[in-house]
Amino acid sequence: MRHPVGILTCLLVIALLAPGTAPAAAATRVTVAAPSSVVTGTTILIRGKVPTASRRSRVAGLYEKRGSSWVRVLKRATSRTGAFRFQVGSGSRLVTRTFQVRAPRVRGAAGTSTRVVRIAVLARGYAPTTRPPAPLPVAEPYDAPAVLPASEPRPLGSATDWTWVLNEQSRWNPCAVITWAYNPSGSRYAAALADLQAAVAQLSARSGLRFRYVGTTSALGGLGRANPPGIDVVTGWTDAAHESAFRDGMSGLGGAAGYGSVHGTGIVLSSGFLLLNNGKSMAAGFASSGNPTWGQLMTHELMHALGLGHAAGSGQVMYPTAWSGNHRFGAGDLAGLAQIGSARGCWS
Repeated sequence: MRHPVGILTCLLVIALLAPGTAPAAAATRVTVAAPSSVVTGTTILIRGKVPTASRRSRVAGLYEKRGSSWVRVLKRATSRTGAFRFQVGSGSRLVTRTFQVRAPRVRGAAGTSTRVVRIAVLARGYAPTTRPPAPLPVAEPYDAPAVLPASEPRPLGSATDWTWVLNEQSRWNPCAVITWAYNPSGSRYAAALADLQAAVAQLSARSGLRFRYVGTTSALGGLGRANPPGIDVVTGWTDAAHESAFRDGMSGLGGAAGYGSVHGTGIVLSSGFLLLNNGKSMAAGFASSGNPTWGQLMTHELMHALGLGHAAGSGQVMYPTAWSGNHRFGAGDLAGLAQIGSARGCWS
């Protein structure tokens, strides 16, 4: 994760616009309206208006961004006033879908396009909230989650501002305990384990996932490294000499791996890791404002290990840059944690 003096985040994915991507609409009469989120198995309605000439209808197309390309999914004539209305199924995958309506040039009216709209497809029965989801039955012993305050400040940003770290529906089984261990070798400060435990307890309370600390380990987590038997998530410290990602200034690295589900959709996460760069300097603990802290970084990287990717808004913990404005969980962070946690139910 990057802070103002140059600490980099982990697993940064840069999405480039495909060649030929339409520029933002210049005409003042171009409008578009769409929901910010829908649930699976429903219909997405996108409507609006584009300019017309002499009260003549014109053709408009609904485009969806798939990977780095824009694909036209629907095409139809507008009304004489330029009004359009598109309906498309939300699908069954939990993902943020990106759309744009475009109208090519016609006689008397220039080609134009609406702004890009992003719509999150959420699980049925889910509503964004600051309160944690109900826990699911877990047979094994687990560590107590954090006790959340009765009231909290309104979270910043949009509840749609979250992503998956691997692909749609990649998550741990919330009906099994996630074991984790800590490698103290090279630790930057004495209270690091206590901060990690506090971060895990907070994530447990916010997601409904259950964890158990199983002690210290000499193993080092990371990309391409297998975790020891009985340890689902390995946490610890290293330096640029042993982790190539840290040579570019990264302060932390987090990630997860898993296998395809029996239903063929999504990934059942089965291992994860968190690495901290002991060549960096930050304040210990957690803060609600001011300079970034190790606790803030730990939380961000652990959320990667649990299945979440980066957010677009600077008020989210999962924003790629750590700064004074994203110490607290944002609305997208909370929505993402709910989607990877007990709100989704058990993996069969």
